[in-house]
Amino acid sequence: MKKYVSLLLLVPMLSFAQDVEKAYRSKEKEEYHNDWVNNYKPWEPMDINEIQAYKNPFFEVKEMKKYTPYKGSEEHQKYYHKSLTSKFKASPELASKVDNKQIVKYEKKGLMEAIVYKRYEYPFANEASIDVAYSNNGGESWTFYYTGITHGQPLCLKSRSKTPLFNEQGDLQLEACLLRQISQPTRGYPLDYELVKDGLLLTIDLESLRKDSDGDGMTDIVETWYMTDSYDIDTDGDGITEDLDMNPRRSGLRSDKTAIFEHLINYEFTDTLLTIAPDVCYTSETTRTVMIVTDNADIYAVQPKSNRIIMLSAEEYENMRKYYQPMRKMNVSPLFKVDEEEESYLVSIADDSGIWEFVVKKIDDGWKMDVVAIGIF
Repeated sequence: MKKYVSLLLLVPMLSFAQDVEKAYRSKEKEEYHNDWVNNYKPWEPMDINEIQAYKNPFFEVKEMKKYTPYKGSEEHQKYYHKSLTSKFKASPELASKVDNKQIVKYEKKGLMEAIVYKRYEYPFANEASIDVAYSNNGGESWTFYYTGITHGQPLCLKSRSKTPLFNEQGDLQLEACLLRQISQPTRGYPLDYELVKDGLLLTIDLESLRKDSDGDGMTDIVETWYMTDSYDIDTDGDGITEDLDMNPRRSGLRSDKTAIFEHLINYEFTDTLLTIAPDVCYTSETTRTVMIVTDNADIYAVQPKSNRIIMLSAEEYENMRKYYQPMRKMNVSPLFKVDEEEESYLVSIADDSGIWEFVVKKIDDGWKMDVVAIGIF
């Protein structure tokens, strides 16, 4: 049996009634579940040697002789900058993008201003990404950048340090330390850390922050986060540039089963699923990004409508999740054949709000879909 990876089975939300189990029994699903249980690896903290060897791929991190000592949980508190209240009122864009209670550091130097802040990608995130709002005209306009850093994973930035935010070259500098996460991620609960190395200085040079090697409108740092090619404007070769592509990492030939997954990820839970390809949709500034981990070629050709889908193979996911990645996850199961029925399958989808299980049956012009069970988180 081909092995697929899904986080769905980590969430024991569904409890099927006995009559439902009898009606839609699937040996494939049972084998999949047993295989997952037998190969399950419990969460473990990262190796300390790995953390000590940490190097940021975009910015310089070096040791300091004099520094502000790490203060444990105080470095994870929320900070409110009253001095910025007037700037938030004057700039609706700034107010819409930056939470005034999540600012790590702010400084003004001549016409240059920078706000380093935490941004939570979704409500149940354990940790936040570190972003920068920058202005070179006294706050009349702002540009917003993602740094590629996740707070505490393993780099922790210190809000209370007295080191100036701007260095002599006009780049950003922040005191930092390396942490080791020692508690298992649990949705909605803070993580526990231990200090691995203190006395570090992170320099965020603005040139690297802005760099867009292929000129597709997404910085190299963002492309690294999406795991797309920063030197190719169309990583998957489907003719849509990455700044507009709703499925930028995968493309492929559609099968009749592609329509099933397409309707699931687009939350189109209709009775009848047509197999014709939908119109192509494009991203906008407000498009939400989610991750799907799958080795299923039937899913690769889907046309998302509302979410940008970053598709990773099981191997890619294992290689990238050393550090926490603040990206929503959508978990889609394989199609499990229903025993003793032709062209009839069980399939599930889960996100941060709930889980849905369906039975789909082949009909002349597509598929018939029925809800089997629903679980709300």
